[in-house]
Amino acid sequence: MFPLLVDSVSVAGIYALSALSWVLLYRTTRLMNLANGQFLLLGAYLFVTFLVQFGLPFPAALLVSAAAIAIIGALVYVTMLRRLAGQGEFTIVILTLGLAAVVDSLTTMIWGSNDRVMPSSLSDRTYHLPLNATITTYEIIVIVASIVLVGIASLFIDHLPYGLSMRAAAENPVLASQTGIRVGRVLAAGWALSLVAATLSGIAYSYVNVLSPGISEQLGLLGLAPAFVGGLDSIPGALLGGLLVALGQTLAGSYISAGSQDAVAWILMLVFLLFRPQGLLGSKRIERV
Repeated sequence: MFPLLVDSVSVAGIYALSALSWVLLYRTTRLMNLANGQFLLLGAYLFVTFLVQFGLPFPAALLVSAAAIAIIGALVYVTMLRRLAGQGEFTIVILTLGLAAVVDSLTTMIWGSNDRVMPSSLSDRTYHLPLNATITTYEIIVIVASIVLVGIASLFIDHLPYGLSMRAAAENPVLASQTGIRVGRVLAAGWALSLVAATLSGIAYSYVNVLSPGISEQLGLLGLAPAFVGGLDSIPGALLGGLLVALGQTLAGSYISAGSQDAVAWILMLVFLLFRPQGLLGSKRIERV
């Protein structure tokens, strides 16, 4: 059982980052981005391009790719989504679905459809733990990075002035604009932050596994499950949701079949939507009629 728990924790770090991208977007814009997985893949490909073809050091490639995907996210909001203000959430969701198809086609055209092994930036050792459990250097880095990034995101959104402005703009754009908040600017920043978190999850997944076009669904869309389990408006909930979904998938893969893992993630999400829609740490919304 202990080896399964260790495996779950390493996977949970990746899921937490993916869930964080969904949570950040919802907290700062009250929107859902069905192209999240495709942008996740695009960010990972940009990172590999800067790292391998441009020869940048790992930290520089990481910063440049994060900056590039942040700019793309802001431009998506400014050039497309801002024009749909007042059209309803359904219209915006359909637009992001169309974006998913476009970005998916572009990444295939530019980088192809073959799997890629990530270039080694440091020695990836395997550490042996008690009870025959093992963990690698990359998995340790992913776990630590996910905890640190969730903590930074929580501090920024919940306590710092600009983060509070983003939350205000998401809750009530009209009232926020009347208080002097540049609503368009902070909503664009919300899209940028969300795609940066998605890119980091894609890079982390690719180092632990391989960079594959399939991660747009395996990780990007599947990140919805831990986001809903932990609470779609709770940043710390991304960690808890990631751990529960990863544990459920690991147990299902060990005791049922490998093909049941994704089904378990979606079943967990459906159960929470039916019986606790706010998630474990999310706030309960009360609608008055």
